[in-house]
Amino acid sequence: NFAEYYGLGPGDSVSLVVLGRETVLEIAGTFTSPEYIWKAISEQEPFVGRGEFAVVMARAALVSRLLGSGDLMNEIVVRFKPDTDPNDVTNRLTETLSPFGIQSVTQGEDQISYSLLKLDLDGFGELAVAVPIMFLIITAMVIYVLLVRTIQSQQPLIGLMRAVGFSRGQVLRHFLMISVVIAVAGDILGIALGLALGRYVTELYADTIGIPYVVIATRIEIAAIASMLGLIVCVIAGFVPARRAANMAPSEAMRPGTTGVGGTQMLERLIPMGLLPYTPRLALRNLVRRWGRSLSSALGVAMAVALVIASVGMLDSMGHAFTVQFDEIQRYDMKVSFTQPTWSDDVGTYYGSWAEVSQSEPIAELPITMTHQGVSQNTLLAGLAQGSGLMRFDDFQGAEPLTYEGLWLTEGLARSLDVEIGDSIELASELGTSRQQVMGTVSQPLSGAAYARLTDVQALFGASYATGALLRLKNPDSVAETTAALERLHATTGVLAVERPDESRRSFEELMSLFYQFVGIFVLFGVALGAVAIFNTVTINIIERNRELATMRALGFSKLGVDMLLTIENMLGGALGILLGLVLGYLLEVELLSMFQSEMFSLDVFIAPMTYLIVGVSSLLVALLSQAPGLRSLHRTNLALATKQRIS
Repeated sequence: NFAEYYGLGPGDSVSLVVLGRETVLEIAGTFTSPEYIWKAISEQEPFVGRGEFAVVMARAALVSRLLGSGDLMNEIVVRFKPDTDPNDVTNRLTETLSPFGIQSVTQGEDQISYSLLKLDLDGFGELAVAVPIMFLIITAMVIYVLLVRTIQSQQPLIGLMRAVGFSRGQVLRHFLMISVVIAVAGDILGIALGLALGRYVTELYADTIGIPYVVIATRIEIAAIASMLGLIVCVIAGFVPARRAANMAPSEAMRPGTTGVGGTQMLERLIPMGLLPYTPRLALRNLVRRWGRSLSSALGVAMAVALVIASVGMLDSMGHAFTVQFDEIQRYDMKVSFTQPTWSDDVGTYYGSWAEVSQSEPIAELPITMTHQGVSQNTLLAGLAQGSGLMRFDDFQGAEPLTYEGLWLTEGLARSLDVEIGDSIELASELGTSRQQVMGTVSQPLSGAAYARLTDVQALFGASYATGALLRLKNPDSVAETTAALERLHATTGVLAVERPDESRRSFEELMSLFYQFVGIFVLFGVALGAVAIFNTVTINIIERNRELATMRALGFSKLGVDMLLTIENMLGGALGILLGLVLGYLLEVELLSMFQSEMFSLDVFIAPMTYLIVGVSSLLVALLSQAPGLRSLHRTNLALATKQRIS
């Protein structure tokens, strides 16, 4: 990945600075390693720019010569025999190697590339299960509303069928077949699209992560399960209205529908109807008098709007997380890591004197293992200058960060350790063990670190050391000055690495490109399903009232008057459904984002006001445009014939 980024290949040369000495080596080849499929420096730095981190492999003899380490080693890799207890072997290894200054023992499942890749796959796996279920539920609701309205409009026909001898079973099977036809047609199209999209998403994921070998297999059993689920959901959705139709007595079904007046009387008490123009007044009374039909229409619109809001809201939440992490919390332009600890006073003085730097602060970081009630988590303890202006935590719980001795954990880390403010946790590092009290938590979307005052972390080192520096440039938008600062840093003795938040953000967004496309597919399907649901609802509203509207026309209502009446009714009902859908969409996004919460991710639910506005206005426009076919059909109707028909 690093070689591709810089266009390097076998035969090219690279310059390595090892222990302050520069060595030029020839590239013999490039490789992909399972240990670095997910390219991360550590668990605390899981997202790095493609050109900021490389793994260099060489023969042991060359490495020993460059390091001057002779036969010394600093890592042992072990493969277990089958049926071995990993924890038992790990404990024995720890005990055996403890005299040699063992720093940590990492089991395969805790190896950073494996654990982060598994965390990512698990998140997508939960999403891949939850979203189809969500689609099925909403589809079931749409089909239910569609069938209820269809049966209501065909109620006289049902009565006629029952009167001429059709049995309840025949009527039930007739309307259930509508659900079955919808399900079979949807299954065929869905399986074809699903197989194609499955291959596309898999290849996209492998390319994004950099997995070298991928085998894509068509799983017939998954297609069969999906097909059966689609059929079952549709049949269940259609059974209730179909059974209601089958149980209708002929005389009851053929009797003209009655509408209640209780709702209109209450409406008169709540709203001064006499002050309203005639058409809006009639529209409001129709909505309340036929409250069942109005509610079912609003419910269909609400389900569609909720799906779109939840899908687009996930994109909003991720964008909000980027803004909080890289603009509000990480306010530095560069983070410098040293090859060995340096006196913190020297750090501020040295970098603060550079012409390109406007502010510098020392930072002391220490890899630690936190343990609370038997639960352990490897993380990074970062010591920050009190009153730091380059790492800010404005959103916190408990004591204000860095004001007292103790720890502040990110919300994800606290959740992983099941820690609450005031608890005491054990810290273990290569410098020893200690216990610290949790003074508060900080909201940091894309990190799982612990923070403390710089002086408290330095106390663990036993000296006023800094392991790095945070730098703010005078002109970060100037390419020339940024390049000059980078070149000067890379040429400075003792500088191990330079991290740039803008590059980390770009790398994060590249990694999230798959997530965006994945959610983008949900949005497209949600918009399509929403448009169909709204179109069906509005069209049925017009069709089932064909006789009523034709009668109004015959009594002297103009085409414009009828159009205005229907438009006001549909817009009011649509507005009610949209408002309900906005609330349901928010709740739905809460559930979806909960699948991505971990010690590394703590995403807040955020839906931009513009998203609510765009989705709401777009839904109203769809409802408005959906009237066109029904109104055109209505205006072409023979009024004399329509007023005599019981059904259309």
